[in-house]
Amino acid sequence: MRTSVALAVAVLITSVAVGCGGKKDLHRLGPDVLNLVPQEERAALDPYLAAFEQAKKDAEEAKDALSQTKTDVGKATTEAKRAELLSDELTAKASHLKARQARQEAELKLKEAEARAKDAEYEYQRAELASKKGLIPYKGFTATKYHTQFLDVGKAVADARKRVEKAQAAETKAEAAHKKAQDRLTKAGQ
Repeated sequence: MRTSVALAVAVLITSVAVGCGGKKDLHRLGPDVLNLVPQEERAALDPYLAAFEQAKKDAEEAKDALSQTKTDVGKATTEAKRAELLSDELTAKASHLKARQARQEAELKLKEAEARAKDAEYEYQRAELASKKGLIPYKGFTATKYHTQFLDVGKAVADARKRVEKAQAAETKAEAAHKKAQDRLTKAGQ
């Protein structure tokens, strides 16, 4: 009888071992096969059953740990993508602000050139009036010098306007890129 219990235990252990490693269903004994074996002898199977229950529990814990890790990987991937989008948005924002600064600097230079042009025009008009009245404030004075000066400053104003237009176009382009980056970031956050 001991031999049959030992054989049953060996079959049970072999079946469990084969089942853990492969995908095939295990050979199983019916629930009442060992009914004729005395309880004391069946108690010899308790450590194997406990080991099997522990292994099942360990496998379930490993499955739960894997599931949690997959969730964490998903979250980390999402956070990394969001961080990348945020970085892109901030880079685009910095570019937009730099383009705005360049436009404002160009506008400042234009305003300064326009003020200088108004000053040159004023001096030209003064020189013209002095010339009409026959006044000669210094040796070699002619109103033509002041007119040439006024025209030269006018060219500088025209050049400054072109620089402002270029800067405005660059700012508009940078602003559009910033808006796109903001939209991607907002969309990723939803």
